[in-house]
Amino acid sequence: YSHTCGVASKETAAPITRQTRFRVFSTSKLLTSLAVLRLVESGKIELDGAIARYMPEVPAGWNLVTVRHLLQHTSGLPDLTQQLLGQWRGNHSRAMRTVLEQAADVMPATQPGEAWQYNNFGYELAAEIAERVTGRPFDQVLDNLIFKPAGMKDAIVEQGRMDAAGPVSVPDPRLAVGYNGSASEPKVAAPLSFVQRGAGAVHATVGDFI
Repeated sequence: YSHTCGVASKETAAPITRQTRFRVFSTSKLLTSLAVLRLVESGKIELDGAIARYMPEVPAGWNLVTVRHLLQHTSGLPDLTQQLLGQWRGNHSRAMRTVLEQAADVMPATQPGEAWQYNNFGYELAAEIAERVTGRPFDQVLDNLIFKPAGMKDAIVEQGRMDAAGPVSVPDPRLAVGYNGSASEPKVAAPLSFVQRGAGAVHATVGDFI
């Protein structure tokens, strides 16, 4: 049984259909975790391997942080997502390198593995590691390891580009528009999810998750 209702855009009144994609935001982390664990199964990543093995440029103080710590939010690392957004100019890996250079003297706030603290940036590091060990862009990693095997035929990873105003999302014509503000004064949301490839960039239909 299925039922659809509502509109995907107040501006166009386009109806929501079974083909409508939604931003799944942090549920993307589930998919990133699954992709990393498939790479663990295939021997490309060691779950308890130090992230410095895969990203030698991480600050020296992060040498005890492992891939497992990233996935479990127990790395103790600062969440540098805003810094990543500030450095993004169309190339995610270049922005990541700049952020890591600027964080050269930053130490984990807690001993890795000691305490839980939700951390979006940890999943950006995980996505970067997955890219490096496969030699593929992260959207292709998810497509090959998760979307296709799971039958998620409509799922995509949000893309970004630069325009005169700065970073913007590449339009997804099947995406339901999100809004901030109030019911009387809604404002189209522009969350720039593409900067968080591993932490929150997936668009998917309800059918994809079923």
